[in-house]
Parts: sequence; C-alpha cells; structure tokens
Amino acid sequence: MTWGTYRPGVYFGIKGRHAGSFLLGLAWGSLDGKILRHECESGELQAFNWHEHDGRNFGRQIIEDQKLQAQLDTTFVKEDARKWHVRVGAASLPPFNSSDRSKSKAISLFLYLGVEAGKHGVELKSYDPEWQACGEFWCRSLVLAGTDPSQGSFEAKLSFRASGSRKPRWHRAAARVAHELDASTEDPVLTGVWDARKHIHQLSKKVAVNSSKTSKTVLVLADKDASDSNFQAFQLAGYPSAGLRIDAHVAFGSSFGSRNESLVLNDLAEKGSQSFKQRLSEVFGPQANSSEGVAMAVSGLLGGLGSFRGRLLARRREGTSERLERLPAAELFTAVPSRAFFPRGFLWDEGFHGLLLSRWHPRMFLEILAHWLELQQESGWIPREVPLGAEQERRVPKQFLPQDPEVANPPSFLLPLAQLVNQVLSKTEPLAEELRGLVLSFGAAALPRLGAWFAFLERSQKSAHPSGCYRWRGRTAAHCLASGLDDYPRGLLVNEDECHLDLHSWMTLFARTLAKLCEQLRSRNVLSKEEDETFCTRPAWTQRAQRLNESLFQVFEDPQASGTAPLADFLSSQLLEKGRVRVLPPWRSDGRCGPQFPVAKKPGECDPYGGAPCCSPSGWCGGSPDFCDCPGCRRSKKLEERSLQQEMAKVHSPHLGYVSLFPLLLGLQPCDHPRAQSLLRALQPKGELWSPYGVMSLSSKDKLFRQGEDYWRGKIWANLNYLTLSALQRCPLPEAKVAFDSLKKGFAEAVLGALQRQQYLMENFDPKTGEGRGAAPFAGWTTLVALVLADMPLEPSFDLLASDQKLDL
Repeated sequence: MTWGTYRPGVYFGIKGRHAGSFLLGLAWGSLDGKILRHECESGELQAFNWHEHDGRNFGRQIIEDQKLQAQLDTTFVKEDARKWHVRVGAASLPPFNSSDRSKSKAISLFLYLGVEAGKHGVELKSYDPEWQACGEFWCRSLVLAGTDPSQGSFEAKLSFRASGSRKPRWHRAAARVAHELDASTEDPVLTGVWDARKHIHQLSKKVAVNSSKTSKTVLVLADKDASDSNFQAFQLAGYPSAGLRIDAHVAFGSSFGSRNESLVLNDLAEKGSQSFKQRLSEVFGPQANSSEGVAMAVSGLLGGLGSFRGRLLARRREGTSERLERLPAAELFTAVPSRAFFPRGFLWDEGFHGLLLSRWHPRMFLEILAHWLELQQESGWIPREVPLGAEQERRVPKQFLPQDPEVANPPSFLLPLAQLVNQVLSKTEPLAEELRGLVLSFGAAALPRLGAWFAFLERSQKSAHPSGCYRWRGRTAAHCLASGLDDYPRGLLVNEDECHLDLHSWMTLFARTLAKLCEQLRSRNVLSKEEDETFCTRPAWTQRAQRLNESLFQVFEDPQASGTAPLADFLSSQLLEKGRVRVLPPWRSDGRCGPQFPVAKKPGECDPYGGAPCCSPSGWCGGSPDFCDCPGCRRSKKLEERSLQQEMAKVHSPHLGYVSLFPLLLGLQPCDHPRAQSLLRALQPKGELWSPYGVMSLSSKDKLFRQGEDYWRGKIWANLNYLTLSALQRCPLPEAKVAFDSLKKGFAEAVLGALQRQQYLMENFDPKTGEGRGAAPFAGWTTLVALVLADMPLEPSFDLLASDQKLDL
C-alpha cells in the first residue's frame, strides 16, 4: 500500500505514503478557463462517486459535471508494488444526442505530475511532436523521467487520445514550484505541487480563436519548459463527445518496453473489478453485488483513504495565558468523513469507519488505528480533528484549526477493536491463525497507548461530582463539540460537577475492553511479567469497569422520575421555569433579535456562543465591529457571565434522545432492565425516537426538536442508527424485533433513496421526508448501511455489563 488514491480532497489524485512523494492529479474545466475543477467542492457537480474501490489495488470513479455536460471516468490500478496505471476518460453526459453538437461544450482535461521533495524533480524525456492517426483516433504520447525521494528513479508514460475530423488541442507546461516540506518552520509555505489549480492558471495564457461565426478566447498551457522542473502539466482540449482519454503508466526502478501499456491497463482493470466483486461477496454475502448501494458505500469509504503529513497547530496554556504552537511532525493514514467538506482525519468518525474496515481488511484497520495512536501526545491526548499539511489546513475555517489538548473525543475505536478481537478469537479455521496472532501482537503493542488514552480521559474529563463520574470539558450552553454530538441539548448552565451519560458509558466500555484484552493476552502468554503488571494488573481494569458500571445506576438515575425512566445526564444546578428545567435559551438562532423579534415575550437576543453575539438596532445579529461597536448595538452575555436571580435546582436532563440510548448501545444495560423498557417503547413504530426513516437523535416531543441549528436535534444519523440496530438485534425480546424490523427498513430506504435521488451518500437525514441533508458526499460512517443490509451487527468481545447490582467479573 505504498501508492494509492490517497488525496481524497481532490477529485482524482495519486500519491505515495512517504514524505515528498511523487504526485499525479487531474483538473478539468471550460475551454475559456472560467471554470476549473480540482479540489472536491460540494454542489459543484451532479455527482462524483467511487463505484468500485478495494482500498489497495484498484478503484473506478464516475464524475458527472452537469454544467460542462461531461462525464469523467477515472481508473487507478496497480500492476505490482512499483508499477501502476491511471486512466481518465471524458464523454458527453447522458443523455446526449451526438447529432446536436450545438449543445455540446468543449472542455480541457489537465493531467499533472510532480515531486515535492527538495531537489527531486520530473522532466520530459521524449514526446511525439505531432498527432498521429491511430485507426479512428488521433493519438500522441510522451515519456517523463524523475526521482522520488523514497522509491528512487521512475519513468512515466502518458498517452492522449481523441476522435474527430480535426486534431485535438494539446498543450504542456513545466515549472519549479515552491513546496512546504521544511517541517521545522512554524508557518509552512501554503503551496506545493499539490496546488495544481494555482499552478495551471499561472502557467497558462489566453489565446484568441477566430472562426467564421465567432471570435473567442481560450486558456491554454503556455508550452514552455523549465530547467530543473518539479511540476509538469498537460492539457487535452476538445468535445467530450470525441471520447477524450489520457492514460498514464508509472514505473519505479524500470523503463517501459515495447508492450502496449493501455492494453495492460484494460486487462488489469477488468481483473481488479472482478476481484473487488468477489471480495464484496465474501464479506457481505452474494446479495451485495446486486445492490449498487453496498458497492458504492464500501468503495466510497475506501476511496476516501488519505495519507497526510505535517505539524498540527495546537493551543498551549500556561497559567492564564494561551499561545499557539506546532506539534512535532506527524503522519496519519486514515479515512475521511467527506471528501468535499471534511477531507481530513476525525478521531470519533474513524472509530465508526473501522467497523467496516476491520471486516473488509483487518490489517488495514490495525494500521490505521496504529497511526492514530501514534498521534498521542505525552499527556495521553489524541487530537480529535487532524488537518496535517498546508493542503489540508487551508480547507479548515481558522477558528477550528488549532486543536485543544484539554478537549477530548469519544474513544469510538474501541468498537471495531472489540469487534475484531471477538471475530478472530471465535474462529477456528487455520487461515484465521495468522490474523489471530496479528491482532494479539498488535493488542500487546497498543496496550500502553490505550492505557495512556484512558488515563488522559480520566484525568482531564473527571467531574467535580463526588461519585467520580465524567463530563465533557470545553462544552458551552450551545455546543458540546467534544462529545461528537455538537448541539445535542445538555444544560443551559455549565457546571463543574455535571455528569454526562455518554462519556461515562464510553469510559465504562473502555475499562471493560482493556480488561478483556488483558485477559486474552494473558491466556496466550503474549505479555511479559513486567508488561502484565504495568499495563494490566496495576490498572485493575476489571475492578474499574465494575465501579463505573455500578455508578451508572447511582449517578444517572433521576430520583424525581419513575423507576422505569431511562438514565439521563446529571446537569447539576439549572434554571427552573414553573418548577421544570428551563431548556429554551433567550437567544434566537435565525440571526434576528430585538423587540420586533421577541423570545418568551422579551426582546430576542443573539447567540452569545456563536460567531454573531451582537444585536443591531435594525434587528440583525453580527460579530463584526460594525455590529458590536456601533451606536445602539447590544452584546449578549453568556449565561455564566450573568447575575441570574431565577429559581434553580440540581436536576437530571429532561431530554430523551441518542445520549439516553448509550448504556443500551454499548452493552452496559440489558434490554430487559426496567429502565430500558421505556427506551424500547420509544423505538417502537410511532414512538418518540422512531421515524419512518430510522432512529431520530432527539424525541419528537422535546421542546428543542428540530430547533436552533437542528444538527443533532431530530435528524437521523447513520452511526447511532447502526449501534441502535445492533443493540436491538442482540435483544431477544419480541418488542425489540418489531422495532428492529421497522427501523432497519426505514433507515436503509433513507440512505439508498437519497443515494438514488441525490446521487450521494449523505451526512444525515430528515426524519419526515428521508431526504439527505448536510455534507455530500458523506462516505464516512453513512457507509455503515452496508453492514446493516448484510445483517452484520456489532458483536463485541465482552459480556454485557448488564445490571445495577454488583457484577461478578
């Protein structure tokens, strides 16, 4: 896996997983240069999806550009570890009447190559100076040579093809471009070979083209060389109906002979496709190949694998002061949630990605987990959002770029790790022995870092509550980004002694998983005596899991509610309104404010926790000096800054939603427990959390349902739906089966329906219509639909921590 489509943030890009790698990429656009596509952008295209991708050797993507009336087909296939091939083909977007050329638009395809590292470069070795007649096509080819810092010398052969009576337009340009490889700098150069859109514009010129009817200007590469170049770009221009095609063949340590490389590519691509389909059947069953949704879900996740390098920007606190600093150089191999919106690693997302990856290719999953564990800092903290390198950094809003070493993220990696341990230890066939040994040796190597991660969470997220429960540090009245559930309602007031049910459940799962891992490593004598003492015996994982599970039923039971009410967040001191917890804030979320836009019969305020806390005299919210410093403007104070004279009490959360489900989802509460019965009722058809399209994130009866940002306040999310369906599938009660059958059908219809109508896997779904919402494509945890359709629930390697009584562990 040295080479791959490891640049998920561009529509098509190849790179190696080493520093300063050779790069290859695609850009295309209108002939006049006013449109130029390169980086994935939401809403720019009708669709761009990997239809087949095995994550290692083969991938095929279809791009539909409605504005340019073009369909691009990209293929990547490896011949072996040091030779691979690429094809980019352009055709008219169906349906298209080839006889009506007046509606067709000419386009430019740009293929670029380059090397980032130091003095390494790429130069033109030979090329056909003119187009040749090759049967019914025009064709020409060239050969490039260069050196890669890790793989040594390489040769790249490019061939261009198009049909038509007139020869296609072809241009090239070369340059030496600046790069960001000096990892010692605090502010890396925000450019490199990867910044192809910028370089293509700089290396192009405008040319006037006159015909009998019109006169127009086109943008073409300037046909110039550069000494010691590290960037080469090639332009093929024409009508998509002419079947434009570029093939690239790259070999390291060898030269091309006389064979027809394009025929080799054809054969390898066909074999790659068949191999992918066979693997799809092996993992998900024979029916997987009859469902385009399963193939595209798996391919979308695997085609979103990326390799990143750089120095993460982090906050550093010293007393009351704070400064930004760059952490030591790091690398990360990971899948990304969305190639358009989030083309970088997210810790909490990647644990859910691992649920599919660990089944598709366990070794790949363990390598990804190892990369994340290697990001761990001395404190045990693992960053939750990881934009490494300038190519990723410039896609992140500046306020989200610095990472906070005190802000955590759910340890969702425990889910696929526990699943994999259970999977390999339960198999008896000889082929499983190698994988079993790999998992156990990995577990032994990872144990110190997993323990350090637990210690960081225990230390940094410990609540001031005497029970020793946990709370998400860094939350505000409006958001709890650390939890991954962003705007899911907690308490309006933030307290040092509050306790969050989801985090406490994660910590209980963490301790139990490490206890089970230690048990397996001991039984197979994988650990030395010193390792066992340090990482298993002394932390006493079993006893910790016992105490944490017991405290679930001490801290999170609401004494004011019935004995069958679900467990809930302990919010500590909160404002009361008519004897009940106040959940509606005084601010609005629509950008309006003032007397003319009241809230609870008082002038509406702006959200003090958002980016626009100031209310103008005209009734609009803003955050700029024009708003905050102008005459008559009012700044809204955060709740913790106000002198509140209202009635208050220590309370539990009144909200029913995803957080309420966590003890059931993570196997900490049996489904026949009295406090689980209300959850099962809420999941039944017509229940509070049920919708025709899956489990809703917040009860339909909640005052905040679909209010505010409406991100985790009612919408349907794939990751929590998968965990809920897994819990229902593990539950033997009849009502669980009724809920499972209904929710599975609805969730699958939502995901696949949106894929068919909107042509993408979507971030979340509307509970009333099933329409996909949010980021697109979202081939991250939405790909868990493949496991749902294949009836592959989460089956972790631990017994249920399933009682409010003392457990014998």
